[in-house]
Amino acid sequence: MDLGFLSNVVLNADASAPRRPKKERMPVNAHLRIFKNGAVYPSQELIDLLGLEYVPQTQDAEGKWKEPENPGNGFDVCLSSDFPAFSSPVPVIVIATVSRIHSKISLFGSVSYVKEADAERKLGEPLVTVGQQGSTTFGAEELLPMLAEIYGVVPGPEGYMDLNLVGKDAQPGVTNPWVFDRPVYVPKKVARGELKGQASTVRRENSKYFVLVPVEGTTSPVGTTLAPETEEEGADDQVGTTQPAVSA
Repeated sequence: MDLGFLSNVVLNADASAPRRPKKERMPVNAHLRIFKNGAVYPSQELIDLLGLEYVPQTQDAEGKWKEPENPGNGFDVCLSSDFPAFSSPVPVIVIATVSRIHSKISLFGSVSYVKEADAERKLGEPLVTVGQQGSTTFGAEELLPMLAEIYGVVPGPEGYMDLNLVGKDAQPGVTNPWVFDRPVYVPKKVARGELKGQASTVRRENSKYFVLVPVEGTTSPVGTTLAPETEEEGADDQVGTTQPAVSA
């Protein structure tokens, strides 16, 4: 037998690892998708309806870069039991739009910008879109525990859970929100420092409030053991994120 072909053998360790099909990060038939590592992605429909997309920076007369005047919206998220202004007979998770002119936003609050232009990107543009970002901080530390506590669920066998925003009509959608006629104080947790984890509040006005609920068929009961995360699932390493999703 001629063994000359052995000189052409190529070693590729990466090929030995079992690979799963890459999960679709942005949901199509739901508003949000949260992966088991806490990465949260909005649907394109939700981005368009609630103005969630990141907006490029602008330059002033002196050529200095500044935040856009209308930077788009992120979300505050909290438990109704911690939010006396939103009195629900059954504990729920409350989610509300909030302009990025404010700080201490739970989801989709900030992004990094292009500092060196190239053939594909211009100065001042967001490094990623809100649909690509997938920051895990708030999702892992607060939202997944909220979902387990209030609804008794964790991400399903596919490694993620879909979520919908529900308004006053008790139907998924964003056309019937609750709206306060005056400023209210929304509960938060201190994110860093000696007081990390302690209760705090922020003043909000002109927000639209919804109830956040899991989509049936995408969840598993609390206590279910999930498969280990793979390279093809979940989020990038907080690409384009300048700070944790929540700070206080």
